[in-house]
Amino acid sequence: MEIVLIVIKQVAVMFLLMGIGFYTAKTKMLTQESARNFSGLLLTIVMPALLIRAYQQDFNPNKLKGLMLAFALAIVFHIIAIAVSHFLVKKREGNAYRVEILAAVYSNCGFMGVPLLQATLGDDGVFYGAAFIGVFNVLTWTHGVMTLTAQKRIKAKNLLGNPAMIGLTIGLVLFFTGLRLPGVLGDTVSFVADLNTPLAMIITGVFLSQVNFKVAVTDSKVYFSTMIRLVLLPLIMLVLLKCLPIASMFPGADTAAFSHIIACACPTAASSVLLISKLGYDSTHGAEILAVSTLLSMLTLPLFVLLFSIVPPLVG
Repeated sequence: MEIVLIVIKQVAVMFLLMGIGFYTAKTKMLTQESARNFSGLLLTIVMPALLIRAYQQDFNPNKLKGLMLAFALAIVFHIIAIAVSHFLVKKREGNAYRVEILAAVYSNCGFMGVPLLQATLGDDGVFYGAAFIGVFNVLTWTHGVMTLTAQKRIKAKNLLGNPAMIGLTIGLVLFFTGLRLPGVLGDTVSFVADLNTPLAMIITGVFLSQVNFKVAVTDSKVYFSTMIRLVLLPLIMLVLLKCLPIASMFPGADTAAFSHIIACACPTAASSVLLISKLGYDSTHGAEILAVSTLLSMLTLPLFVLLFSIVPPLVG
């Protein structure tokens, strides 16, 4: 029960940070344009630094097993999420349905998930959660771009040249070789990584300031995408994890599994809205789903953490 209270506290802190962003936008201290510029900083500098720092840990066999499990779970989850969302969200004219697919598939695992993982599971939680974030980022820049633009092929630069992929690669190389970033460089990367939560939540608040909440809360499509994101997909992940003999695998397997429940139970990814804006599409509909899913996640996120804690394994 203690871990649920920690999650509730952290969610409250992040809502206060979003409130700051909302206030700065309404008082015109920050504009939508400045928020987009800061979002570029988040995606290209802060997120890679976060991934690099997450893997500044000593190598050991159990950590390697946990990392492999974390990547496998993240890949399986995202494959299921993509299939389910494409099946349930029906095609129609315009790009709104494409935005709804992205909003359903991709969780705010980096911007919102990392502080939750750090508070509940410590450095190991962030270590395993970074695998989920890495898979999320690779797919956002490939499947996400293809979904929004209706491209039929993955561009190599989207797969290999995106900042998160570069950060993930550097982090894994450092982990497997046992190398640590030297003092000044390591401190710089750490300070930049620390910008993740406050900057991301403030920017999210700025984006939420443009949402017409009267429209958002009466749009059935917003709720449909939100329910896939907050209820259906985390429930699938919960059942999947409870069907696996996680506890008996190796030390740390429980932490890897728990980190993924938190990551996949987060609301719609703020970076999806940033990507929509970056590609030149109207981000209003995405911001509406972001707003509603973020508000409702105050209830659903602690609920899934509680369920994972109390539901016994379905296998021995």
